[in-house]
Amino acid sequence: GKFEENTKVLNLTGNPTTGYTWTYEVEPEGIIDVLSDVTYLGDWDTVGAPSLFTYTLTSLKEGNCDLVFSYKRPWEKKKPEKEIKYKVTVTKSGKIKMR
Repeated sequence: GKFEENTKVLNLTGNPTTGYTWTYEVEPEGIIDVLSDVTYLGDWDTVGAPSLFTYTLTSLKEGNCDLVFSYKRPWEKKKPEKEIKYKVTVTKSGKIKMR
C-alpha cells in the first residue's frame, strides 16, 4: 500500500486567562506534524473561562515518536502543572496510532 497522510485530532482544555498554556514537544521530529488551534469557550468578559486547545496531528512518514504536552506558565521554570505523554506510531500506510 501507498503511504497516505492521515490526521488525528486531540482536544485538551486549558485556562489561558490564568497564564497557563499547553505546549508540546515531538521527539524525534519529522514523523508527525502538529497544528494547534485555540478556541475560547467563555464570554470575553469572563475571567477564568476555559479554552479548548485542538491539536491536529498529520502523519509525515512511517515511524515512532513521543508526543508530550505540558500545561504550564511558559515563563516559569518549574515543573508543569500537568503533563500528558503519548507514544505515537505511524504505520506503513500512514495511519496514526496512539497509546
